[in-house]
Amino acid sequence: MKNEFDKALAQARNIDEIEGILLPLLKEWHRVHGSLGFVSGTLFSDGPEFVQRNIKRLADYTSALRLKHPFPIFSGHDVLYNGRMDTLAESKLPYLERRTRMLAFWKTVVTCGSITDVFMMPGWERSEGARDEHRSALQMGIVVHY
Repeated sequence: MKNEFDKALAQARNIDEIEGILLPLLKEWHRVHGSLGFVSGTLFSDGPEFVQRNIKRLADYTSALRLKHPFPIFSGHDVLYNGRMDTLAESKLPYLERRTRMLAFWKTVVTCGSITDVFMMPGWERSEGARDEHRSALQMGIVVHY
């Protein structure tokens, strides 16, 4: 799955381009597989000194979930937090503006109509973004796994 994201998103220069490529890709995967999972968890809420540790945890947790479920599962690591974010125009925005934009982006992903399952990584409650994704999933009737 990561290779498919890397290939599809390679030329994207900003989050709008990522969204424009990603949402049709998710729709197609949902059509083909019937189910599609997204992993939500804390990345930035523990402080800047823990971001890389949390990104690794998210990647590892996502990999473990893929072994347990017969449908595609992805996370922010697959899409952005693998070095790609640093190449986007939004990486240069002031922190609060970038944060607001990213919260809106992930909410759009969760509510796009293609996600059937949201997996909450342990510790998700500490993250404003994960809490928002959790609320959005419940409102959309998406199956939430804890």
